[in-house]
Amino acid sequence: MERHIKAVPPGLTHGARVFLQTHGVRLEPLALEECRERWLAAGIPGEQIDRVVAFEQTWGGLVLPPSARNDGGPKYLDADAPGHVPGVGWLFEVGAQRTAVPYSFQIGPDGAFGILGPQGWARLHESIEGWLEALSLAHHAATHASGIRVLNGAAAAALDLDGFQEVPAVRGVADRWWRGADSLVAVYSGEAEAFGDPGPTAALVYSGLDDWGLGTELWAVATGWHVEGSATPLVGWDINGVLIERRIQGVYESWFGHSDGRRLGFVTNGERVLLMLMDDEDDPGEHAVDAAAEGWADGFRLLNGQVDRYPTRDTVAFSVGVASLRRIIDTGTWPEHVRRESDRTVSATVSPIVTPTVSRPPAPAPATTDAPPEPPG
Repeated sequence: MERHIKAVPPGLTHGARVFLQTHGVRLEPLALEECRERWLAAGIPGEQIDRVVAFEQTWGGLVLPPSARNDGGPKYLDADAPGHVPGVGWLFEVGAQRTAVPYSFQIGPDGAFGILGPQGWARLHESIEGWLEALSLAHHAATHASGIRVLNGAAAAALDLDGFQEVPAVRGVADRWWRGADSLVAVYSGEAEAFGDPGPTAALVYSGLDDWGLGTELWAVATGWHVEGSATPLVGWDINGVLIERRIQGVYESWFGHSDGRRLGFVTNGERVLLMLMDDEDDPGEHAVDAAAEGWADGFRLLNGQVDRYPTRDTVAFSVGVASLRRIIDTGTWPEHVRRESDRTVSATVSPIVTPTVSRPPAPAPATTDAPPEPPG
């Protein structure tokens, strides 16, 4: 029985989760555990059967729109009996082809999603999740682009990607995605590899994309940031929920840590934000400034109960602070339009590094139960 997807398995970006829930349905997965004894008798190792059963329980029965390449990709996701390919290892098929193509869609010994063709195995993405990310990003790009160019063969190979950054969410191997200032580019080499002809088969260029169309936040992957005191990785899309939850608890000072030692401090009175970035605990750090602002901003309640006031120029509007926080969480850089000032040097700068001469709040202390007044708005 068809049903919409309510719970998406973990490991996908927000953009991919929304795509699956909006455009996917899931049929009843196959009961592959019933095949174990027969497969063991056929000489298939138990750990390979475990992989197939786990895949089917997670992804089996998933039906999605067709992909732009590979003749649409699998018609639906369903695992089949593992098979051993000399020189490659154990693979298992993960779905029927939509058309009569001379290759099958498989999961490789390392978990990669790829195609097994006449000339061998081609890894398209590092995992099935990577392929799902690419499928969802292609749908998003096609929906929002003002134009789509298809380049084949030599034209695809000659495509200049200077200034573009690879999209890590798709976990591309032979098929990869790149993001530019106003365009997304998908380069497909997997089919050529499967037919023994290395090199790009085609490239799709999605142009005329704005910030939303580029999907930078929607398809962001965790880069090492987390709320201090928690091990849960964060992306920028998570920040609003984190701040709302803390506001409900009456907490307006938030600290975020990175696996490389960097720290982000976010303190708000509901209207303004003191936003600080430090390389480590001993770094004086840097902060966002509003050079045109005058006077003082009051009501910044810290975790230890102390209420601070700061020069208004050393704070930014709440919306600017949140957007900057999300950007740093995702990319490690400040938005270009946000002015910063350093505590290391007191000269103003608009480079990707912040800096101020303000009274910074102390390191996090236990939250008080004395909640601050509800911020305006």
